Amino acid sequence: MLEAGRLQEVIYQDTGCEESETCLKCPLPACIHDVTKQQQEQAKLDAERANAVLLAEQTMTRLEAIRKVAKDYGVTVRTIRRILARS
Repeated sequence: MLEAGRLQEVIYQDTGCEESETCLKCPLPACIHDVTKQQQEQAKLDAERANAVLLAEQTMTRLEAIRKVAKDYGVTVRTIRRILARS
């Protein structure tokens, strides 16, 4: 059986990223692969909104779709138009 420290060495492979060959030698103050819970939730919400817009647009006029999505998410039509403009 392996010790806890040794087990970690076996499971973890320090492959680095675009910024550094290894994580342990990385010059960045925070890992680019670390995503906060808030960022994950926001990304999921943005994706859900975009999918809802696309689905609604297939069956309704654009304005009807925007109004429906705005109502479903409790936001204004202007907010949906801003999201669409960013895409």
